[in-house]
Amino acid sequence: MPTASQQQSSETDFPLPYIHLPTVQPHTHTIILLHGRGSNGQEFGEEFLSNNNHHHPTSSSSTLPPPKNYKLPLTSHFPTTKWIFPSTKPHWSTTYQQPLQQWFDIATLSDPDSQPDLQIQGLKQSAIYLTNLIKAETALLGNRSERVVLGGMSQGCAAGLVALMVLDGEEGGRLGGFVGFSGWMPFAGWMDGFLRAGVGMEQGEGEEGKEGKEGDDSSTMTKTTTATMGKKVLIAFRHRLGIIGDDFDFDYGSDFRGDDSKESQALQVPIFLEHGMKDPIVSPLCSQQIREILQLMGMKVVLKLYRSCGHWIQEPEGYDDFVEFLGGIGIGNGVLEGS
Repeated sequence: MPTASQQQSSETDFPLPYIHLPTVQPHTHTIILLHGRGSNGQEFGEEFLSNNNHHHPTSSSSTLPPPKNYKLPLTSHFPTTKWIFPSTKPHWSTTYQQPLQQWFDIATLSDPDSQPDLQIQGLKQSAIYLTNLIKAETALLGNRSERVVLGGMSQGCAAGLVALMVLDGEEGGRLGGFVGFSGWMPFAGWMDGFLRAGVGMEQGEGEEGKEGKEGDDSSTMTKTTTATMGKKVLIAFRHRLGIIGDDFDFDYGSDFRGDDSKESQALQVPIFLEHGMKDPIVSPLCSQQIREILQLMGMKVVLKLYRSCGHWIQEPEGYDDFVEFLGGIGIGNGVLEGS
């Protein structure tokens, strides 16, 4: 059993990350990807980057030969990009009664919402570490935070989502994007209930105010409602992790409608998710739940499901889709050079 001092260890004692430097200068973007439970940054990074991207510019039925650089490494798309694969420090596992290489403690992966209080300390420490890492990279990129992409695999996706929720947006604005593979949303049940209750209340209030007024656009009302609730849930989420003090007083009536508020920065980040339908460790329903929750918050989410994939990234389609997403947000070409 860990001592009290071990339980309260600082967010600064995380191991050094595994880094793949840009092959061409200047350094224009940074992609930060988190490993899953039981792994580490180097192990995950080497495996992730060793996969060749099999990008087909034509349909699978085409008789045309593949492009000459058919099997170029994934990094060939992004020569000016730095890849960072952080490692978590060991956190105490209540289930296994020993330290485990995990971003936060969790009772069971079959029900990630189970015993959520176990998760708070590790999530908070990991979120603070990751936000500091993001701010450091943002500074290196001239305070252009839109040139930083965050993401992760499995528990790394979960920890990354929490970091996204608590990132304050002070260092130049929003992130460029978030990518998640085979992941889940911590406190998903609480977030879903919070959002649906709040959206339902605000829509009810909107309908009452709408009576007798011509020209009202219900779609605009819904968009405004989800954006408002998105800002509110970010505040409540930070409060639950202890990022905001205990004296924080939250209620649905609070006004967080300012479009330029720090709380709105995370809501503008495009989200890309992948999950294998044959995943034996984390149910693909978890990624569907991430999508539903984030869409209720007013965020733009793309989810790709792969019929024959397990707890990893579908090859080659998953890598193709990942490259295409990054290309769509202005990182790399999105297609193989010469294709």
